[in-house]
Amino acid sequence: AAWSTSLAIPGTHPRIWYGNAARLAQARSYFTSVPFTPASGDLTELNAQRALRGLLNNNNADCDAAAAYLATWTPQGSVRDALRQQGEGLLLIYDWCRARLTPTQVTTLVARWNGYMDIENADTFANQGSEANNYFWGRVRNNLMWGIARFGDNARAQQFIDNSLDLRFGNWFARWTTDFGRGGTFVEGSDYGVVMLAY
Repeated sequence: AAWSTSLAIPGTHPRIWYGNAARLAQARSYFTSVPFTPASGDLTELNAQRALRGLLNNNNADCDAAAAYLATWTPQGSVRDALRQQGEGLLLIYDWCRARLTPTQVTTLVARWNGYMDIENADTFANQGSEANNYFWGRVRNNLMWGIARFGDNARAQQFIDNSLDLRFGNWFARWTTDFGRGGTFVEGSDYGVVMLAY
């Protein structure tokens, strides 16, 4: 690759948000005094909450339920929308409950998610030239999270990290900020503009 962003990624899971042992211990301690019950009308969000509770409480049943959901999840309707809207929750489940996935499930998920990233990155919509678009930022997030989640055991993990941080953020977005994006205002307004910041 022309670029190579170097990140300090732990060799074990969890990596995303809780890759630092002290931070994970702090979150687990907080959970003992402020527990929560997963509750959401959205199945991906519900299972991401299960994954978090499973991680914080060392509860295999929660992670097993979340991992089973992830293993059978496929985009409903538009692939673009499904990955933009649900990618974060799904990739958190993968990272936080990685130990509860079978080798066969991991093999299937790696092929599936590599394919999803390839579809997104080759899309003629919301890539270079769409730096003020919420789909663009969903792809920044998904490429980075998938690269981190699979780093060390997916030959393509660094490619996804580079796509997110070097190509999209460091190259395309940086160029956009000096021209169309001058002033820092997200042009999609108070609805999708805020969504992009969340991504």
